[in-house]
Amino acid sequence: PVESGTHDEAELALLKAELMVKLS
Repeated sequence: PVESGTHDEAELALLKAELMVKLS
């Protein structure tokens, strides 16, 4: 459970960062 949650959060943060960079 902990691993899954952490993985989801990390993946979401990475996707968000990539989106921001692309949008910038």
